[in-house]
Amino acid sequence: MKLKLLTLLLTIGCAAMAQSLTIERIDTAYCYQADASKTDELIAYLDVKNNGGSPIDVLAKRIDKNYNGLTDNNAICWGGQCWAQFVSVSPESDILDPGETSAPADFSAHVYPDGDGQAWRGAITYVFYDKNNPNDSVAYTINYQVGTVLGMDEKTFEEFAVYPNPASNVLNVKYSGMTSESATFELVSMVGTTVYSRELTNVDDQLKLDISKLSRGVYFYIIKSDGEVTTSKKLVIK
Repeated sequence: MKLKLLTLLLTIGCAAMAQSLTIERIDTAYCYQADASKTDELIAYLDVKNNGGSPIDVLAKRIDKNYNGLTDNNAICWGGQCWAQFVSVSPESDILDPGETSAPADFSAHVYPDGDGQAWRGAITYVFYDKNNPNDSVAYTINYQVGTVLGMDEKTFEEFAVYPNPASNVLNVKYSGMTSESATFELVSMVGTTVYSRELTNVDDQLKLDISKLSRGVYFYIIKSDGEVTTSKKLVIK
């Protein structure tokens, strides 16, 4: 009888310490290859999953330690809401049902470089935890970086323009004087899905993209030169 009771207590103890939350997806595509003199925002996304058997009120927070000249200005968004830079813990929770993963872009981390042209690297750790049981948590560290990379116009094209921005039905891409051996234009959603990709050549000098069927929101247009990202800029579709 004592053996059975001891086994039962051990089983309950293990269940209580089990971690229900995990990180499912990390998208830091826009945290790297950033120009220290031009980039005004670095963005990263994390998806969180509830692997437990009951709903969890999940809070998000950042660890306010070890900031440097790059990471000292930053902010978090969670559950579809964003807060001022001085807010370290999300004022509201996001309820995840059993087996549910947070919606794409539910959590985004933002860092605002000084634009001083100085190369910087810095890390921030983010923690997601059960509001009613803070011991049930998961953490992830994101490394941010800006450097003295060449701009798009300097490295890939003599002239390059994407307009209008914001755009609604048609997006124009006009360029000339390609200096690299190969270049690609990509249109990427906020959750990292490539919705358009086209190789650019010296034969053409202008593209007209039908964007009328794309959902409204924020996208990024990305230029790859010889397989490397040379720039990523924000594009609004309304």
